[in-house]
Amino acid sequence: RGAQKSNSASVHAIWRACLNAFLMGCLWASVPLWFFSGETSTAQLIVVCLCIGILCGGAFALSNLPIAAMLFATPVYLGSSLAVIRSGDGMLLLVAVLLGVYMYAILRAIVVHALQHADRFAAQVEAGRVAQTDWLTKLPNRAAFLHAMEVAVARQKRYGEGFAVFYMDLDDFKGINDKLGHSAGADLLIQGAVR
Repeated sequence: RGAQKSNSASVHAIWRACLNAFLMGCLWASVPLWFFSGETSTAQLIVVCLCIGILCGGAFALSNLPIAAMLFATPVYLGSSLAVIRSGDGMLLLVAVLLGVYMYAILRAIVVHALQHADRFAAQVEAGRVAQTDWLTKLPNRAAFLHAMEVAVARQKRYGEGFAVFYMDLDDFKGINDKLGHSAGADLLIQGAVR
């Protein structure tokens, strides 16, 4: 209960989730291949509907990890389509078309969802960059400096790695602001940052 929930997953956890999704998709893809031939049309229709439900439900459940959703949905679709096409039943061929439409809709939803994730991630990265950048000089701000110092001190303690801090002061900056105005002081800061 007291554990803090992480906002990210490790690369290993993502690979494991993708592998598990693919294996589960292959397992479900084998269902129509095993139980389809030799059954009545009604039983075949039930198997295909079950696979369509699993296809949609699995893609929805894995929607937060789009690659895992694709790795799950693709084998289920291929196994179901192969079983329907091999049956040669004209009525079930209409179901195959419906299955194709569902797969198209699912893949489209997965791609749209993935693009939304990518946009959200890019916005978070940009917000983090802006939060650590001085708006006037475009140099790292105090928050970025403090974070860099924490990292440097931690590396020094752990690895004995040395570091240096360079400090620069603009003499009589307040006087420049008072005599020439704040815009001149801002120009001076920008010139100093450029140099």
